Amino acid sequence: MDKNAILDVLVVDDDADFARFVKGVAESIGLRAEVLDTPSEFKTKFEALRPATVVLDIAMPGIDGVQLSQWMGQQFLQHGQQCRVILVSGYGVEFIRLCSSIAALSGLENIQGLSKPIEHGALAAALTGEGKDQP
Repeated sequence: MDKNAILDVLVVDDDADFARFVKGVAESIGLRAEVLDTPSEFKTKFEALRPATVVLDIAMPGIDGVQLSQWMGQQFLQHGQQCRVILVSGYGVEFIRLCSSIAALSGLENIQGLSKPIEHGALAAALTGEGKDQP
């Protein structure tokens, strides 16, 4: 994990059950996690907490995960604030790949995509940096 991070994992997902699942998995492997169920507070929390990893739902009402990943890319380019990003969605692998490409073009370097539903082991591996994108 990033030694400059105040928080290990910031979860942003409008599905409260899934967000709690991610937090539970993170905490079960010894990571500190916080959940946001709306994307509206994300920028403020991201800047304040400097998370090492962000688990980001792609499809959310209002500001979506692609827009937030673009903003994170701008933060990296402007301030050097980089973190691992795990993009999640129930819309399938191709959608996640497209969104991951957009995030990479925005300046993010460490992006992984996972398709919902996600198994505990796959999520734990992703959170520790050992996982690979789901096929």
